[in-house]
Amino acid sequence: MKQEKGITITSLAVYVVAMVVVIGIISTISTYFYNNMEELNTDKHSIETYTKFNMYFTEEINIKQNYAIYSNIEDLSLDYNYIIFSKTGNQYTFENNSIYKNQIKICDNIADCSFNWNETDKLVTVKIQTTDNIEYLNTYKIQEF
Repeated sequence: MKQEKGITITSLAVYVVAMVVVIGIISTISTYFYNNMEELNTDKHSIETYTKFNMYFTEEINIKQNYAIYSNIEDLSLDYNYIIFSKTGNQYTFENNSIYKNQIKICDNIADCSFNWNETDKLVTVKIQTTDNIEYLNTYKIQEF
């Protein structure tokens, strides 16, 4: 008998089946990976939004004796909440799904925001809900000395 060299049909079929299985596993794993990355990007945006607001607001709070003058004012013709600080005169306003500092937009994609000023304890409570339905609640103490 003559010795034959090369690939047989059976071995070729085994190679093709093995490659299809490996490609199927890799595509399944990559699909889960990319779907999770989309969810991570959504969460990341709401965290960025809150962090940006918190940066501006914390700077305002850290100014000594910078008390709130008005907060949580709702006019029947306008639907927004705002807070004004006494020492700087800066106004933070929530309207049109955004938060503004003196009419400059500092963050967007906000579904709801409320400012509450406690005169007795010198506390400002801010409640923010992003359009991703993530809610943040933070209480700030005004620096008195």
